[in-house]
Amino acid sequence: MDHLHPVINFIMYGMVLRVPILVGLFLVLLPVVALFTSARSLLAGLFDLKPIGIFTVTLAACTAGETVAATARLIWRHGHERFGIAEMPSQFFSHVPEKWLWVTLLTALPLLIGAYWFSANQPGSKKGSLAFGLTLMLYGILGFARIREAKQAVADFLAMGKNHSSAQAGD
Repeated sequence: MDHLHPVINFIMYGMVLRVPILVGLFLVLLPVVALFTSARSLLAGLFDLKPIGIFTVTLAACTAGETVAATARLIWRHGHERFGIAEMPSQFFSHVPEKWLWVTLLTALPLLIGAYWFSANQPGSKKGSLAFGLTLMLYGILGFARIREAKQAVADFLAMGKNHSSAQAGD
């Protein structure tokens, strides 16, 4: 029965991680369904954007991707305490937050590529304004990364203050 233990742990984490997995799959598959299936006539308008729309979609997609990454990271890191399941080895996903940035970007990227590609191929689209939109998209991603860094710096500062106050209490 011991040989089934890793498989059971994997299934248990799959159950606990079901919401981030489903939301991540939705983010990745939405452009595929909207642009390359018979649902195109219903959903393709979601990707017909002007430059400011590309910027807005960039921020929204990165925020949704960050939600998936943060939720999955919390479950991965503390699921064994909360749900009473075995702790997963850290080699699968590191506890280092920068590594989870890839989850954020990989879940957001299909939406961004789909929006830019569809908008650029519309009749009457101005390539110059879409190049501006692409620039806004890159600024949105960079801005999002900076916000994420600032959030981590605040968390580190608060943790440092907590450690300092507990050290003073011990004196």
